[in-house]
Amino acid sequence: ELLKLGADINSKDSQCYTPLKETIIQLKCNGLEYIKELANHGAKIHYLNKNCNFIRSPILDVIIYFNDPTRDECCIKILDALKSKLEPEELLKYNNSTEYENNIVYFCLSTGNFTALKYLIVDLQMKYPEKIYVDKVLTYYFEGESSFFETLNNQKQYHRNSTKKIKEIEDILSFMESKNNK
Repeated sequence: ELLKLGADINSKDSQCYTPLKETIIQLKCNGLEYIKELANHGAKIHYLNKNCNFIRSPILDVIIYFNDPTRDECCIKILDALKSKLEPEELLKYNNSTEYENNIVYFCLSTGNFTALKYLIVDLQMKYPEKIYVDKVLTYYFEGESSFFETLNNQKQYHRNSTKKIKEIEDILSFMESKNNK
């Protein structure tokens, strides 16, 4: 109703939360209808939050808040609700030395959310970067541009105790190899 009256769908409160961000955090999967409605009415899902320190965009919130085997299904449902707002090259945004922490691929790798990464790359078949800017959070020894395939492959050693994460990584790598062999 407020949208019909001209409310700014991307307005931020004193904590820099937008209506979409608040809905995702508070209602989780119980708010899928609202999440879709907000997205369909122009809510931004992926942006730099320059004036709000440590406040992530809504899509990054989904990746971090739903990074748990008990929340995987909800993570996918919310990403699915937002997919109409994902641009084909969304995974390439912010892939540089100053904004890389806002890159979706980097964020999935750094939080270990391979469920979200697999959904975006394999299921939605979004364009992914050949090279990705990494820091020592991901590599422990190197900072700079690195092969995404090699970086993802190296994540297997860091997550070797999780058969689920290893399987998701291998599924993504297999998909990438099949795309390269065509």
